[in-house]
Amino acid sequence: MGEWVTTQTAVSGPPRLPVWGSYWFVLQKNYKFLHIGFHKLAQKYKTPILGLYLGPLPAVVVHDYDSVRQVLTRPEFQGRVKLMILDMRTYNKNMGVYFPPR
Repeated sequence: MGEWVTTQTAVSGPPRLPVWGSYWFVLQKNYKFLHIGFHKLAQKYKTPILGLYLGPLPAVVVHDYDSVRQVLTRPEFQGRVKLMILDMRTYNKNMGVYFPPR
């Protein structure tokens, strides 16, 4: 069985619809520019951290500068796989979230 999230620890956001998740709520706010739709949903739910489902996958959208900084610098938000080649390349140091050069 799956793990259940209690309402005390869950991030607020739009409800989940079958198959599409919360994607229709984002499109309803602004279908041309999704970042504006996310911003309007965050304003509606009065939260800098918006939790929603994009299809079957859970997603978190962060709007506040302090929250974004915290998410990008904490290791539990990386979602990286621990690989030996990455440890060798970074000299066994945690380098944070990586953005490739353009």
